[in-house]
Amino acid sequence: MLFKRIKGLFIILIIGVLFTSCTIKSANVIANDGSISRKNKSYKFGVVFMNLHNPFFKALNRGIESVISENGDKLITLDPQSDVEKQIICVEELISQKVDLIFLNPIDWKTIKPALEEAKKADIPVIIVDNPAFDEDLVENTIASDNYNAGVLVAKDMMKRKSEGNIAILDFPLAKSAIDRVNGFKDTIAGNDNFKIVAIESSDGILEKAMPVMEKIINTYENIDIVFGHNDPTAIGAIAALEHLGKKEGVLVYGVDGSSEAIELIEAGIMTATVAQFPLEIGIIAARDAYRILEGQMVESSIKVPVKLVNSDNVKDFSSSW
Repeated sequence: MLFKRIKGLFIILIIGVLFTSCTIKSANVIANDGSISRKNKSYKFGVVFMNLHNPFFKALNRGIESVISENGDKLITLDPQSDVEKQIICVEELISQKVDLIFLNPIDWKTIKPALEEAKKADIPVIIVDNPAFDEDLVENTIASDNYNAGVLVAKDMMKRKSEGNIAILDFPLAKSAIDRVNGFKDTIAGNDNFKIVAIESSDGILEKAMPVMEKIINTYENIDIVFGHNDPTAIGAIAALEHLGKKEGVLVYGVDGSSEAIELIEAGIMTATVAQFPLEIGIIAARDAYRILEGQMVESSIKVPVKLVNSDNVKDFSSSW
């Protein structure tokens, strides 16, 4: 049964043990090969993600870690498990450990401000990765996907496949990355009365939350023709709900990430498309900029990493790097 297969996919995403405070996922030190020009000093870095349930953030962490490890330095990776208050505590913990620089992936792009202010007060630079922060003056720079264009690409593909339809959007309004994707989608279909957004609900970007949210939408609205999940776990959760209720046939389902799970579902004809992000690249760019900042060099205030639509037309030629 198809639902069992999807269920098996998302079990991979679940981390078995939850902790009550910031969870240290890695703290590796490997010998320096001199690949980055630098002063004769060792650095200690910290990174706090939204969570490490999502394979995207694991890949982003690997990208950061690859550069730091090859330079013989230390990276402390903390997981607040999608808890805003816990994320602020995680940043405070890194400040207390006197790290030289913090990489931060905010859960809530506005509420994270107190943590940014604390880092600023401690004279610890902050690089934002993936999800921009509202208070840009408190950070050194931001490296993220071109999230607005991700929404544009989804809308354009949808309009090629259907001439009309009722749309459900599963978003995450606390995250600027999700806001930009939804805005890109909305702006692209604006003025086309054949498409109607009948539901916009938050699922916090988490597969397990997306399933009941999507089931509620299905039970509330008679006909859903298109689902746009702001990330791949959300889209996969929506697919599981549609399959469970026997409503999947004919429904277009889109995600954003380019995860291996999404690629597999596209190849199987279950998922319509995903917009691929490149978290390893984001992490590598961020880590290289971190060294430049610590050496007193100038960096760009904002870097947008291009995204790519992956659907049945090109999925065979696409290989997820994470």
